[in-house]
Formats: sequence, C-alpha cells, structure tokens
Amino acid sequence: MADVMIAVMPFAGHVAPLAAVAEAFVEAGHAVRVYTGRAYAERFAALGAEVVPWQSAPDFDELDLAATFPALRGRKGPRQLLANVEHLFVGTGAAQGEDLARAFAARPWDVIVADGLSLGTHLVAERLGTPSVTVSIVPLSMPTPELPPPILPLLPATGPLGRLRDRVLFAALETFSRGVRRAYDAQRAAFGLPPTDAPLDAAWHSPTWSARPGCPNSSSPAARGPSASSSWAPSRPPGRSGRHRRRGGPTCATIGRSCT
Repeated sequence: MADVMIAVMPFAGHVAPLAAVAEAFVEAGHAVRVYTGRAYAERFAALGAEVVPWQSAPDFDELDLAATFPALRGRKGPRQLLANVEHLFVGTGAAQGEDLARAFAARPWDVIVADGLSLGTHLVAERLGTPSVTVSIVPLSMPTPELPPPILPLLPATGPLGRLRDRVLFAALETFSRGVRRAYDAQRAAFGLPPTDAPLDAAWHSPTWSARPGCPNSSSPAARGPSASSSWAPSRPPGRSGRHRRRGGPTCATIGRSCT
C-alpha cells in the first residue's frame, strides 16, 4: 500500500478529473490524502480520502475570485487570463508549498499527484525531492515546438507558414507573460528554492511523470520537448495505469475507466 498525496486546485473543472484519480487510488487500497479548498472537502471525503485543506494558501470562492484576489477585478480577455495565472495560480504557490511541506512532515507520502496548475506541488516536490506526477485536466497540453501554444484553439502546423506562426505566437506569449515569470521567480525565492533558467512551461509539469484521464488518442502526441512523450499506453481500469517511457522525456500514463 502506498501513501498518496493528491493536490487539486479548488475549481470544479480541476476537481472532477482528480476525483476520479483519487477514487482509483482508494479503490486500489492506497492511503490517500487530498490537498484542496474547503469547498470540495466533502466530495473527496466521501470517496474515502483524508482532506488536507488550504491553510497558509488563501482559500477562495471560485465564483468570486476578486473577493480574495482584488487584482483580478475589472479585467477582461487576455489580461484577465494573465492576471488569473499571475495572482491566483502562481501567486499562491509558495503558500501551497508550505501547507504541503507541513503535511509531509506530519506523514511523509510516497508520491504526490497533482493537476498541472497546482504550483505548490511542483515547488514542494523539488524542495523535498519526492516523486511527483502531473495529471493533465484537459487533453494533454505539454508545450512542444511541434504544436501551437496549448492555450490557443489552433490546429497543429502542416507547413512552413504554420511553423512560423507557432514561433511568432510562442515569442509573443513569452513577452506578454513576463509578469507571470517574475511572480514565479518570487514564489521560488519565497519557498527557499534557487533561481532557475528553466522555461516557465516547465513549472507546470513533473519532470518525470505525466498522466491524463481518458482515451489514448484524445491528445495529439508531441514528438519532442522538455515535457513530452510520443507514445501513449491504453487505458486501464481504476487503480491501474498504462505507461510508456520515451528517451529524453517523462513517462506518460493514461488514467481512465474505459475507451470505445
């Protein structure tokens, strides 16, 4: 039996897929803790998991984010998206990490599993050196030169013009996300981690394991990249995962009940 910590950002869209993951671990007989906001504590407790609530990290109402994060008030479109990432997802990272570090001190886990936007998971795993797994809450969205930026609803490039489009978009995204990068560097420093030259994209994925719920062909496989795999394993019943390791990339696992 393994001791598993699962970290979930307290949003409905993040909770649903990670609840299935938690249920699979519980059904397989593992000890499961879930770090999330109080709004979803009962849902995970009903699955048989022990809930570790946000404490140092500021808990919030997902329907009224500005009440906890005033900087989000009055923004729209891309500015709203970047503000959400900077102040909510990145800005709470060190505090999330402190909550998780206390939970580890109280009872060490064997592995920590989290949705990609749970920044505290990646920080605490780096500081403690514990194994970590990233679960993509959407069809796998690892950045790679073969695909456009994951946040944009664009098809993969099929020729030189498309690849030029992607290079321009990645450059523009890097420029517009400088505030997010500064916030990330500040959160690393606040959590006692050294500076890093790694791209910001690397902050959202485990360096070794990445998983996604669903069917093997629901994502476009990436050919290369800092966090990519070109092969997918078939889905297995709850509590089991298909795996394939690609040289130079992390292991990718598929977590799902069935595929048709």
